Amino acid sequence: QTAAIHFDLTEDYVRLGMVYLEKKAFDKALGCLQEALKILLIMPKEENYQIIEKITEKLGSIFLIKEEYMNALSQYRTCLETKMKRLGLCHKELVPIVEVIGGIYMKQENFIDALRYYKQAYRMVMKTGSNEDSRLMTIYINMGAIYKANNKSQKALKYYSKALKIVKANKELEKNKEEKMKLYREIGELFHKMENY
Repeated sequence: QTAAIHFDLTEDYVRLGMVYLEKKAFDKALGCLQEALKILLIMPKEENYQIIEKITEKLGSIFLIKEEYMNALSQYRTCLETKMKRLGLCHKELVPIVEVIGGIYMKQENFIDALRYYKQAYRMVMKTGSNEDSRLMTIYINMGAIYKANNKSQKALKYYSKALKIVKANKELEKNKEEKMKLYREIGELFHKMENY
């Protein structure tokens, strides 16, 4: 009965936190979601994995909005670890979280860790057969951006070209003229840079 009361209280905190989140009252949302998480971590975890994942993912997104990158990383890592306990080490549901972690490292200009996570996302996508074109395209663009930031033009060009190839082969992605033009611009800049060396 105590567990049921705790769970009800957790749900109330989560609901209230989501209302605050919708209203962009981020500090109040954080407070509610953190209280919910505290309660859940006292109780047996196996039965609460999915709610823990949901809460830590939301907390991570709030910290990301607030540009508190270390706190965001902590929450997304907890989310990833919990998902891995529930789903195993390689599952398509893990890919978006792995990509977000890579993106946070990218924002911090920690290119080594960003690349490590993007490569992990790529391996997961390929192993799970969830290689949707838009997912692969995004991973390639992100990897290209890392190499470009590190003045590795050849490698950057390789990944931007892979992304462009996906765009050209996919009618849905082909419609996104803005993304296509951005890729052409990136590739053009790299060619220009390489010609000047």
